Amino acid sequence: MTTSKHTPGPWWSTPSAAVLCGNPDDPEIVADCAPTDLMAVQDDERKVANARLIAAAPELLEALERVAYEFQSYMSDSEQRHTLDDVRAAIAKAKGG
Repeated sequence: MTTSKHTPGPWWSTPSAAVLCGNPDDPEIVADCAPTDLMAVQDDERKVANARLIAAAPELLEALERVAYEFQSYMSDSEQRHTLDDVRAAIAKAKGG
């Protein structure tokens, strides 16, 4: 596993659709899914759901990296290898590769 360049977790979402990290008393904004002119067509429920998904990204990436590492020697047929390739592609995408 390589060192990530993204802001370390944990990340959490707020009811206002922001994604925060760091010290809860002085958090850093990772992303803001709140209304803008560009996103005005999306409903509030979708914006909050997007914020929750973004907030889960560090944990999802870490879990995928563990899956790829743990299961690389167990993939026996081409379909399983294809699935592992998909996992590796998702990890690379998340890391900018």
